[in-house]
Amino acid sequence: MKKYEYDDTVAIGDCAYRAFGETLEELFVNAGLAAMECMVDLDTVDAEQEREIELSADSESDLLYEWLEEIVYLKDAENIFLTDFQIEFLDGNRKLKAKARGETINPEKHGINADVKAVTMYRFDLKKMEKGWEAFIVLDL
Repeated sequence: MKKYEYDDTVAIGDCAYRAFGETLEELFVNAGLAAMECMVDLDTVDAEQEREIELSADSESDLLYEWLEEIVYLKDAENIFLTDFQIEFLDGNRKLKAKARGETINPEKHGINADVKAVTMYRFDLKKMEKGWEAFIVLDL
């Protein structure tokens, strides 16, 4: 199963993609990686620093949105690219505990692609498929 695929036909000037996972955890990891790849060449980021993230929401879809927003927030507030994720769900998939690793943004080292400002609700979707999970996400650049 592929991790994610970009869709340049949906929102010109934004970053639109589909993320996939056999499990909900895998989908969240892959959605996070795809969001980060919109921002930076993942191969240029080392897992030197760790952040622990705890989030809760009313639904799995809302939790995915909050997860991606947190990644963008940490990029802006703490000047860090995160590219290594471990996800755990609690409370019927309404709470998330994650460990995320990455490093301080360094324009001389990192192949920076774009500055993601926010996750949008435009066509935002998370659904359970016959085999696994799929999400559609558009990031505002």
